[in-house]
Amino acid sequence: MSKLNNPNVEVPAFIDMEVSHEIYGFEDGGLGWDVAWQWDNVGEITYPTNNPATGKYSMKMEATSDQRCRAYNKVSGSYFNLDSSKSYTIEFKIWIDSNYTDTNIFPEVILSDQWVGEGFWTSVEGLPRDQWITVNKEETKIWNPDVSGEYFFSFRFQKIGIAFIDDIKIYEIE
Repeated sequence: MSKLNNPNVEVPAFIDMEVSHEIYGFEDGGLGWDVAWQWDNVGEITYPTNNPATGKYSMKMEATSDQRCRAYNKVSGSYFNLDSSKSYTIEFKIWIDSNYTDTNIFPEVILSDQWVGEGFWTSVEGLPRDQWITVNKEETKIWNPDVSGEYFFSFRFQKIGIAFIDDIKIYEIE
């Protein structure tokens, strides 16, 4: 495991394995991601090359009405193992369009054989627009899963606007 700037945070095993940056950094062009059911996603999810935080791709989420925009990575090879005896937090990069009307973005970590997990609701009200920023939830949210198992990520918001997501990570907190 590798350390980040914070000596108490380790990069989890799934990043050190080859599961990764291809899916969570969208370098597979979005093949590791899918849109939710039609009733759960009225937005458009694309994987453009014109605005990545790093690499060649990012995920663009665009909603043209005040209804849910959701994408998730529940496909083969995208699951990562979490242990219920350990604590975790997440980090991701986000670029928020100046016309984004929601006050939040909602990343979720969900148990693979169920739609049960944990949300990392994130206020974006005070965040800069039209530039990439890193959101690390360690200061505000550390989570211990109730069940050990394979998990996946979902991202959603519920108002008009565009957000780009890139470089999603989950960290084990010692």
